[in-house]
Amino acid sequence: MELGLKDRVAIITGGSRGIGKACAKEMLAEGAIVVLVSKNPDINAAAIRELGKGHPDRVIGVPTDVNDDAAVASMTAQVAERYGRIDILVNSAATVIPQDFFKMGDEQLTSLLDQKFNPAARCIRHVVPHMRKQKWVASSISRG
Repeated sequence: MELGLKDRVAIITGGSRGIGKACAKEMLAEGAIVVLVSKNPDINAAAIRELGKGHPDRVIGVPTDVNDDAAVASMTAQVAERYGRIDILVNSAATVIPQDFFKMGDEQLTSLLDQKFNPAARCIRHVVPHMRKQKWVASSISRG
């Protein structure tokens, strides 16, 4: 399937496993340049070795803790400097919390949102300005 991803630069958080890794595999097959973002450098490196077999020089890793705003800013700057642009962001990093959502107290709910929503929002906040430069993102997103 041709998705128009040839030579597009894609950042995939949680890209070293699960859904993120599956997205990376498909994007590589479509000709994208893929940046795997994972907190664990060893798992990230293993995914790069596996995914890079058929796509040398099209997959790199930037170990990043998406819970750390400075780390996300640094990762974004590294990718933009290396490739000159960022075209795609896939927020797939996730923390599994084996609790019943409907039985959570306010403190647990706040913790859940901190672990699931805030990392994605942090990545959007740092990556979208680069995407806007290429007119990839609608201007209707609040500019605060």
